[in-house]
Amino acid sequence: MQREEMRTQKKQISKEQKDAEKQRQFDLKQQKRKAKHRGH
Repeated sequence: MQREEMRTQKKQISKEQKDAEKQRQFDLKQQKRKAKHRGH
């Protein structure tokens, strides 16, 4: 039981990390887009 819990916990953490990374990439894209508009 303990091992199973740890495994699901790791899965949950990695999923959260992936989501956070996606969000970060998205924010970066948005910032670049805004910066482009500011240049004109």
